Amino acid sequence: MNTMMFSDLQQDINKVCHTPAVCGSCAGKDCLVGYSKYAIADCKKRESSWLADGNKNIPSIDMRGGYDEDDVLNAIAETLYYCHSCKTDHTDDCLLAITRHAMEIIETGEMRDYPGTPLEYLVNLERDDKVKGSALHELYNNVKAKQADEMG
Repeated sequence: MNTMMFSDLQQDINKVCHTPAVCGSCAGKDCLVGYSKYAIADCKKRESSWLADGNKNIPSIDMRGGYDEDDVLNAIAETLYYCHSCKTDHTDDCLLAITRHAMEIIETGEMRDYPGTPLEYLVNLERDDKVKGSALHELYNNVKAKQADEMG
């Protein structure tokens, strides 16, 4: 398991989180962000990339709202970066899918299908919503460039 992936995802999800100062108290796994934090921590602890029934247990009725759109889209871009090309091995119980789905619910109110590659995902989103799709594509390119700078 890529420890940098866990760290990057955790940082991005922490930026999305309202914190108890805004929410009043932390709802934990009953919150889309809290559930993402839980999934990341659990997978990191178990050194695994998936969570049994992880997708099924996403609290899809949690609609707190008021999240920063750039932070949410950046978290999605980060998941896309790490989900290079799992077309044949894709599972919705993968940590990346769980985190992406939770952020999609925050951003659009629903989970999007993942066709197996980031590029196909971005093309489909741009076709459905030009503004969000273009913004996410730019953020994805920024994440790729940042990762390339850190590695080289």
